Amino acid sequence: MKFSSRSIIGAAFLVVLSASAFAVIAQDKAPQSKEKTSAEMTPERASTEHALLKKWVGAWDAEVTNHMTASPEKSKGTMTCRAVGELWLVSDFKGEHMGQPFEGHEVCGWDSTKRKYSSVWVDTMKATATIGEGTYDASTRTLTTNAECVMNGKKQPMTHTIQWKDDNHITMTMKAPGPDGKPMTGMTIEYKRRN
Repeated sequence: MKFSSRSIIGAAFLVVLSASAFAVIAQDKAPQSKEKTSAEMTPERASTEHALLKKWVGAWDAEVTNHMTASPEKSKGTMTCRAVGELWLVSDFKGEHMGQPFEGHEVCGWDSTKRKYSSVWVDTMKATATIGEGTYDASTRTLTTNAECVMNGKKQPMTHTIQWKDDNHITMTMKAPGPDGKPMTGMTIEYKRRN
């Protein structure tokens, strides 16, 4: 069988065209280059704002005063805080609230996009997470967080202030609007670092 030069050139052209098409398809399915992947996955570095989170790390004893009852109710609790890498803080609180066992869990970090501290709190009394954002005032050593929680099925704005008296003593105050709409202290917690 004889092949003309034209048919040989045509067949060669089809082979090259098919190989090129397969190369393009294979390239589309190939994993991204290491340079691009590593650039996308570069972890965020801790900033000076993250140093505040480190002050919490450790075990704390808590004295809680609940002002939401007819007369202030006192109870004790414990809080354990641990760092998640350099960027996040996870806290676990155990104690009592209104005569019942109580547990709470918080994740806190610095949101470099919003330039605010952010937190998510869940506990054994509410099925809705409390999400807050806050700022730190170095002159008063106070972190003020505004949050919205759900109490008795209704959304309730709250303000939490955390003041460092020193590295081993912290006061947390939680306020919400009272019946007259003015801020009312709902709870105070005195934390003392456990030796």
